[in-house]
Amino acid sequence: APPFCQALGVRGHCLGSPCRVQDVVSCLDRYARYEPLDLPGEGRTQEANVRACQQRCASVAACSHFSFFRDGGCHLQDSSAGLVPDEDAFCGPSRCASSSASEPVPEVSSWLIDRSSLPLQVRGSHVLSVDGRRQVLACVNWYGAHMEMLVNNGLNVRSLAEVAHHIVELKFNCVRLPYSLDSLNLSAASIPHPASQLCHNPELQASTPLEIFDSTVQALTDAGLLVVLNNHVSKRGWCCDASDGEGLWYTEDFPESVWLDHLSFLAARYRDNAGVVGFDIRNEIRSTEFETPTWGGGSTDWAEAASKGSRRVLDANPDMLLFISGLEQLVSREICRHGNLTCMGQLCR
Repeated sequence: APPFCQALGVRGHCLGSPCRVQDVVSCLDRYARYEPLDLPGEGRTQEANVRACQQRCASVAACSHFSFFRDGGCHLQDSSAGLVPDEDAFCGPSRCASSSASEPVPEVSSWLIDRSSLPLQVRGSHVLSVDGRRQVLACVNWYGAHMEMLVNNGLNVRSLAEVAHHIVELKFNCVRLPYSLDSLNLSAASIPHPASQLCHNPELQASTPLEIFDSTVQALTDAGLLVVLNNHVSKRGWCCDASDGEGLWYTEDFPESVWLDHLSFLAARYRDNAGVVGFDIRNEIRSTEFETPTWGGGSTDWAEAASKGSRRVLDANPDMLLFISGLEQLVSREICRHGNLTCMGQLCR
């Protein structure tokens, strides 16, 4: 990692600018402190950063936790202290447990889906291997690429490989990767503040958002994980509320044709990576202040649009699973494959 990185406001945070990598505390909890605030005989001290506060705690036999504040105040607590929210505080244990994130993942992890089981298929409500054995997708959502920073969260404190290995260690076998249409636009040449956003992935700092997304997909599948792509929004940013203009699959700036072209583009882009097994073609179709989606009829007919989008994906990669959400906030998930869209709108059975 480079000698300096900014990790403001995320796990692994250290206060101060610039922030040295060796000052980052990987087991830090943000926006919280421990109460009672001070051990008997151990009052507030002024420390340069979180690491120094943790080292102070480690040097005191009775200290189990520390709380560090934005003004540099360091407080020590024993094992009886309780965690409480505090927007100005960061806290952690006297010592971080030895991280196994950089250690190799065991070659055989029973919860992972072996590549010999691919491509996956659907029969009724079950996901099956290529030879008909039932499979369970245990997916975690790793967000960030659809946001203003244009990269997945955490790459300022961990390498891509470390994050992927940690997901495996948590016994997930699948990762849903949200993106926005404009974040992966080929004309988006750079991300904001690459030295800080990617300080633990310096080899990516000159890359475009699309190239970083490529590397993220590759790191996950190299670790044995499956990937489900998710078009989360059109314009980069947080989802969802009634006024964000992102309730449908198209917006004024990103018409349906752009959405369809992106589906084709990404499905084809990852066609040769067998670990990219599915496409969630749009997140939470829902009402906005101006329009209400329908299931059949009119310009807001999600059933028709989902059929178009699914066909684009399958034309580019016929082995992909399709994930089609229902209307309004997600209450069920439908999975269809190979153009069998008769089950859309209800859970496939």
